[in-house]
Order: sequence, then C-alpha cells, then structure tokens
Amino acid sequence: MKYPVHPCDEEYELYTNSDGHLKSEQFENDAIYEFERNYEANKARKKTYYTGTYQCFCTYQLANNPDTYDVANKLHEPIDGESEMSICAFYDSDKSKSAMLGHAITAVIIVVNTILRMVIIKLIMWIKEDTYSAQLA
Repeated sequence: MKYPVHPCDEEYELYTNSDGHLKSEQFENDAIYEFERNYEANKARKKTYYTGTYQCFCTYQLANNPDTYDVANKLHEPIDGESEMSICAFYDSDKSKSAMLGHAITAVIIVVNTILRMVIIKLIMWIKEDTYSAQLA
C-alpha cells in the first residue's frame, strides 16, 4: 500500500506549537522531504515509505488552504520533464487513480457476475432439467 492509513491528528499535534499554531514551514519541509525521498526510491524501483507527513500535509492544505492548494509547495526541479508541480498534485493524482481503479474493478466484477448468471440460466433452460431445489419438492 503506497499510502497506509495514517491518523493525521497525530501529525497535526506533532507540528503544533504550544500556542496552538501549526508550524507550517516545518510541516511543509518535512512533507517535501518525504515526497522527494520516496519519489527517488520509486524511480529506482525501490520500496517507498510514506509515513504520513506527506499525505497529512496535503490533506491539511486542501482542507485549510483550498485557494493556494495547487500553488503551495512547488518543487524546485521539474519532474519527468513536466513543469513545476505541487507535491500535493501528485498525491491527488495517486488518490484519483486509486479511486478510478477501484471503481473499474467493481464494474468488471459486476459485469462478469451478470454474464455468468445469464450463462448459467441459459444452460439450465437448454438442459431442461429442474433445479436441485425443484427436484426435492
């Protein structure tokens, strides 16, 4: 699992000052560091370790700063020949791909089950044999 379920409340508590304000610069720097480290590991086909700072930072950004969500935390170097992009755009992209894949798998299962049910019904009608429960009655 690329992004294991992580309770963000713990992350927010870790990055909150004693006065209750979020240490946003440190939170952002740690999220960028986690992203860059894992991006390089993924590129080298090594195991990634997203510990939660990155996903919690992006979740926080979306919830609290939706207007600056796409422009915050730009990477200094373009990735894979693309223009500068927010690290949270990558997180959103991964979440969207996962959701689409999950829906696609669900749809395939429903279609296969429907086809199997129709084939079985047609076979029973073709054989003209009562079902087992009808034979018992």
